[in-house]
Amino acid sequence: MMLNKVFPCFADDNIKVLALDNFIKEFLINEFKVKEPNIIVIPNGARQDLIQFSPTPNTINSICLGNVDGRKRQYLLKNTDIKFIGRLSNNFEDFNMRNVFGEWKREKLYSDLTHNANSILLSYSEAAPLATVESLMAGLGLVVSEACTANLDLSKPYIDVIPEDKIQDEEFVNKTIVNNREKSLSMRKEIRKYAEDNFSLTNLVDSYKAEVEYALHT
Repeated sequence: MMLNKVFPCFADDNIKVLALDNFIKEFLINEFKVKEPNIIVIPNGARQDLIQFSPTPNTINSICLGNVDGRKRQYLLKNTDIKFIGRLSNNFEDFNMRNVFGEWKREKLYSDLTHNANSILLSYSEAAPLATVESLMAGLGLVVSEACTANLDLSKPYIDVIPEDKIQDEEFVNKTIVNNREKSLSMRKEIRKYAEDNFSLTNLVDSYKAEVEYALHT
């Protein structure tokens, strides 16, 4: 059964659909038969006004944000020195608790995230993860899986992607993380500027408002 038959409203030319990234946009076009002009892409944004930035972090840690669970695949990193910030799922009791620091409140995330070198996210599925843009706003480099690349400029030297055919290669993954950490530390101001230009929530809200106003009057 075609999805557009389950959700017939998507075939209505008067309906505008918001998408977090171009991957979702293509899915809407191919599966729901939404016409391209009716799709508005608004990326996930980060709080430029609240996320603190330090050009020189207190530590050179690699950090992994998010609940420790199967989808986010932190188990691929369990033999590393990476700091895991998030709740430990029930089926991961054997995880190295020494490196699991629990879930941070928003205030702590905004103040402390910048005092790390880079951020790792190896999920097998994501839409447009907030962890990536918040990390960039804090001045951190990124090492991500292919599923976590939404809205990212992959030509940036401080963003490294682990191909799916290498995701189980512990040596390759660890080497990529270490290399990314070293080069990102010297590019923090550039990373913050990239995040401000592309993922500032203030700017994205203005874009959203403009798109909604345009949709209401066309």
